[in-house]
Amino acid sequence: MTRLYQPPILLWIAAFVLGAALGLARAPEAFIALAAFGAALLGAVSAWQVRAKSHRGWATLCVLLLLTPLLFGAGLWRAEQSGSRAAGLANADFDAQRLVLRGIVLGEPSFRGSDLEARVQAERVQVGGEERIVDARVQLMLPGSAEVMAGDRLVAVVTLESTGSRTADEDDGYRSWLAAQGVAALGTVQPGDIRVIERTRASWWRRGLWETRTAVNDALRDALPPPLSGLAQGMVTGQRQAIDGPLRDDLNRTSLSHLIVVSGANLTLLTAIVMAATSWIVGRRPAALLAMLTALAYAAFAGGDPPVLRALGMAIVFSLAHVLGRGASAPDAVALAAGVMIGAEPQILRDVSFQLTLAGTLGLVLLMPSLVQRQLTGVGGLSGAIRAVALVSLVAMLATMPLIALHFQRISLVGLLANVLVAPLFGWMFLGSFAVGIVGVANETIAGLLSWPLAWLPLRWLALIADAGSQLPGASQPVRDFSPIHALVVYVGMAAVAIRPRRESVARWNRAQSVRPGPTLTPVLRNAARPILAAGALTVVAAALWLSALDHDDQLKVHFIDVGQGDAALVVTPQQRTILIDTGGRADALLAGLREHLPDGSRRIDLIVITHPQSDHLDAAWALLERYDVGRFIVPPSLEQTSLGRSLAQKARDLEIPQQEVSAGTRIAFPGEPRSLTLDVLWPTATPNFGERSGEDSNASGIVARLQYGAAAMLFAADIGAEQEIAISQQPCPGAVSPCLLRAAVLKIAHHGSRYSTTQLLLDRVRPKLAVISVGAENPHGHPHPETLVILRQSGVAALTTAERGTISLSTDGAAIVWSTER
Repeated sequence: MTRLYQPPILLWIAAFVLGAALGLARAPEAFIALAAFGAALLGAVSAWQVRAKSHRGWATLCVLLLLTPLLFGAGLWRAEQSGSRAAGLANADFDAQRLVLRGIVLGEPSFRGSDLEARVQAERVQVGGEERIVDARVQLMLPGSAEVMAGDRLVAVVTLESTGSRTADEDDGYRSWLAAQGVAALGTVQPGDIRVIERTRASWWRRGLWETRTAVNDALRDALPPPLSGLAQGMVTGQRQAIDGPLRDDLNRTSLSHLIVVSGANLTLLTAIVMAATSWIVGRRPAALLAMLTALAYAAFAGGDPPVLRALGMAIVFSLAHVLGRGASAPDAVALAAGVMIGAEPQILRDVSFQLTLAGTLGLVLLMPSLVQRQLTGVGGLSGAIRAVALVSLVAMLATMPLIALHFQRISLVGLLANVLVAPLFGWMFLGSFAVGIVGVANETIAGLLSWPLAWLPLRWLALIADAGSQLPGASQPVRDFSPIHALVVYVGMAAVAIRPRRESVARWNRAQSVRPGPTLTPVLRNAARPILAAGALTVVAAALWLSALDHDDQLKVHFIDVGQGDAALVVTPQQRTILIDTGGRADALLAGLREHLPDGSRRIDLIVITHPQSDHLDAAWALLERYDVGRFIVPPSLEQTSLGRSLAQKARDLEIPQQEVSAGTRIAFPGEPRSLTLDVLWPTATPNFGERSGEDSNASGIVARLQYGAAAMLFAADIGAEQEIAISQQPCPGAVSPCLLRAAVLKIAHHGSRYSTTQLLLDRVRPKLAVISVGAENPHGHPHPETLVILRQSGVAALTTAERGTISLSTDGAAIVWSTER
């Protein structure tokens, strides 16, 4: 029988997606022209092959010949036409204004520390006496005491910051992510500035889901001990904040966090695992239906956020192909679903969750054609299902590893092994925890009895693997300068080694179906192993080619981030510890600098030093705390003697971040580094009692610290004045009879180069080779003062300013110090 022609859907979707991606990236015209020529060439080759095999006429050939470049152009056009709601709100001129907002809560608010984060559909805004009708989504940080839920209509006084009004250089990453979600602005609502005016908007089923989710969380907390109860909550209801901080770090280091929090990758993996684990019991189509129902329940309990809903769509399409008996067409079905989503909202191409979901799903159907087609036959029984689940996890990890390296600049060398050991138990963990939570809502005693076999055992195994794996070498290996080009090369190589085995496997599958009911599982695994091992080998080879990008050195790096008129210095140790000395006053500049210079895309700052409570040294701390995990604060004794300092201290307490008050004589050591690393506090010597009279008083009590790595030292002088510089230079060091050691090759100049600092006495004691001045261009204070620059020049000290050079980066091996600048 003549086989009907199957159109090259994958090629067409790839052309459309490529066009949309280049349009969103605003690629150069020459690059777009080259990509268009490549798309036309591939379309011509594909059309010629189709005509030769199917003997279609020239009309069909012409249509196929033109369709690929036309779809490429359609992708470009759609990307240009797509605009997030952010642009509309920015054009409404509301950015950075305090206004009254009225809107409806779209999804279930989630806790971030002690605050509530909620997405709101804005309906009206009032600025002064003028009220306008708007149609935009905003992200609000609400006080934790606010009692709001999905569907509530609220009124709040808020200062909005548009996600679409920043330039690419000022973007902090988080805003781009929000804009990609269609969020127009973000803002913070203070206690007492919010009021719920209507609670009838939520449908009965949504309110019922919210109440059930809350009850399930309570039941899991009662039935399981910490930290396992937090794992269960994260897995079942998406409550990521319930997971213990150190355990969350272990999960990230071993690439196991995708199993715990609700995400697109997790949802796709859940679908594939449920299908593989149940087909040997109930058969192919019932297993696919069960996977679909499980995915629907999972998304509902997660609150139905847009990334999860998109992942749910692809998971359902993938499962539906098997329900209809067309498992071999799963790649086309998944690609078509992705193409429709991208066509409807091209901005989702920037969504990391969507990228991981698409990569993981396509990895399963392209790299494992035999297993994808045969895992639903039920051949092999329980042992075969376990092996299949392990292979599913392995392939998903391989398929998403280039994206993880690209976005987070790290890979976990133990992640593959950890996932193979844990992923086969994922269905047990999820379904068991879900069952315990549901039973616990009805009867706490029965839930407690069932919790040990259903949830405690697999979750405990997960925690043990995460803890042990995180301590192995290479658990979180930094990868430097891994670009989109590198990721593209790896994926092209994976496709190249998988496409021929896939064709052969599909052909064998078609022949087998016409001769016998089903093959054994052993050949299936053998056939699946070839493309998997080839793809894995290609990944290893690609990593070896870019070995120079891996960070294996023993360099200590210090980045004086250009935050305008303010101070912010990021220290990154060879062991990837991170120390931030002040945060500056501009959140966008700080977050952009952290995104650029933090190791392997880390979202953690181990230590923050707040030298003194002034806005140009700590205003950006609030934005930082919203986006990063912070280990602890180092603060001066005078921190809470200003209202700004008290607010920060209270925020840290709300987030349960430890605070250490320091004064002269305090030494903070960092063991385990290639060379001795210490941070010595040299000032203040006592707590001044100045109340809130002036900023100069808080300058006088600022923390002055000396960082020493091996024989290399740097002195950070905060905003102290001449009087404090003289005292540090002459007074005995605490516990000694002579002044403290001040010698340092690099001096961070005090008070942005003010004329009232940088005395000759201090320069004589420090004897720096390089002076760094953190200062804003054309600032109203005239910093750095010409007198300061003259003193530095006469002392033979080279001076660099962030206003002229941008971010100033230093690197030292414990002996020599080298520097580079952004401009």
